[in-house]
Amino acid sequence: MKQTTFLVKQGERLFLAFQKILFGASKLVWGTLFALVLLVMILVFAYGVLAPRERSKLRPPEGMKNVEDFTSRFGREHSWVVVLIDGKTLYEARKRAPTWTLPSGEACYIFDEKGHFLGWTPDNGDDTRWNEKWGQDKGRQPIPFDEMIDKIRGDT
Repeated sequence: MKQTTFLVKQGERLFLAFQKILFGASKLVWGTLFALVLLVMILVFAYGVLAPRERSKLRPPEGMKNVEDFTSRFGREHSWVVVLIDGKTLYEARKRAPTWTLPSGEACYIFDEKGHFLGWTPDNGDDTRWNEKWGQDKGRQPIPFDEMIDKIRGDT
């Protein structure tokens, strides 16, 4: 009888220890999982709020007509390329959005040979209409900003 009682008590202790380990670990696992899910939700929410705000900074100002208006709003920090489309010389300003906004291309702004603003896209990688009209496969050559301005003004 003593031996049976001893075995029962040992079994109860073992069961309680196992239960403590199982449920203690379970709380830790669930707590960690909850924290990770919460972190992902916060990141998705922050991205949903901040990414559109960041992309809106790429939008040209209302009434922008030419390269001068463009540079007064954005400065000269864009990379500039010259492109020939259907025999016409066009100039394109390009700037990549911040990587964390997950752009597939660059923001592009196109100007004619006189510097008049023709159009823009916030992401040329996703904009099929832009690619059909202005074509990413067209031969584009980098051009220094000052050289482009000289050509627009007819100085060269």
